[in-house]
Amino acid sequence: MKFSQFRHLHELIRELIHPDVAIPQLSILYLVYEQGSIPQQEIGRTLHMPQGTVSRNVKKLGVVLARDKNSGNFIDKGYGLVSVNYNSPIDPRMAVVSLTDKGRRTMASIQEILDRDGKHGGMNDYKDEGL
Repeated sequence: MKFSQFRHLHELIRELIHPDVAIPQLSILYLVYEQGSIPQQEIGRTLHMPQGTVSRNVKKLGVVLARDKNSGNFIDKGYGLVSVNYNSPIDPRMAVVSLTDKGRRTMASIQEILDRDGKHGGMNDYKDEGL
């Protein structure tokens, strides 16, 4: 992947998700999109990221409820794009990450924009050159 392609993709995601979305989060999101669902440990191995980095970024991409100091109510602090499931038939302690409905819609929007973009053929161009 050319840097200009990566930057273009990052800007699209920032517009659709949040201005603070980071490149490691983009890498994780794309991998989950590509795989459908993937164990969190496998994300670290595939992207050569320490597990702590993967955990922090998956948490930010997911639904994070935090208690508001003033009201005491829980508010969502994450992007709501992935979910983590601990019901693996292989190992119930294994965290399996998958896209939420919002994550699938977001990735479909990105794919649609890239398909219309004259410079890129879509998400597969990014996949072929490696993210």
